[in-house]
Amino acid sequence: MLDSLQFILTALGNAILNSLWQTGLLWLLVLLYSKLRVGPSRLSHLSFAALVTGFAAFIITFCVSLLSPQMNVGIFTLLYSTGNLYSILFYSALAYVLLLAIPTVRLLFGIRNVYILRHRGLAKVPGHLKIFLLDASQYLGIKRKVKIFTSTIISSPLTVGFIKPVILLPVAMINQLSMREVEAVILHELAHIRRNDYLKNVITQIILTVLYFNPFAKMLAKMQNLEREKCADQWVLQFEYNHQMYAR
Repeated sequence: MLDSLQFILTALGNAILNSLWQTGLLWLLVLLYSKLRVGPSRLSHLSFAALVTGFAAFIITFCVSLLSPQMNVGIFTLLYSTGNLYSILFYSALAYVLLLAIPTVRLLFGIRNVYILRHRGLAKVPGHLKIFLLDASQYLGIKRKVKIFTSTIISSPLTVGFIKPVILLPVAMINQLSMREVEAVILHELAHIRRNDYLKNVITQIILTVLYFNPFAKMLAKMQNLEREKCADQWVLQFEYNHQMYAR
């Protein structure tokens, strides 16, 4: 049994170490592509696809290492020649498994927080905002039913849920912003719903939980988030909202 465990951990260690150069190469390709001045929508999709590809490469490398033990050395043949490779792989995997509890707990807390946001501190929004939400959803071609509430436990607008999306607006924001400004915020959140950004974010958080050790996965996720927000902003500005007002 101990031999089997050591075998699995060695395969996992191989996947971990190879994941660094695999995802690093993907990040570099996306970074070079971004220098071509492509739009935020395309760059957001590309960085997300690169992150998913890096995760798939991690899983595939682990499975191949299990099925073909002789291939465990992979790109690290030089280290193997010194007789240290299998020890490095084993202890890398052991440290990974022990530390995996930290991002897993963080993910579970995130799920709990989403549940709290959907069920606590909610209040109805004025009727004209519901009408605007309905009209804008139809115009953008969003077929899912979108709900909107004010919340006393958030400080900035956000959307939770994929199948049944809910837009939450801080109570203070409703009182401080003009109707035109609130409409712009709602359009921003609808743009995220239209682009299925919530689902992509959930997938991203799961991948980052598994690849918590990989700095290139984190950089791809950061790039994706930045370009996603830029894309949502572009959706709003195409409706001729004042740029300075929207920036505030």
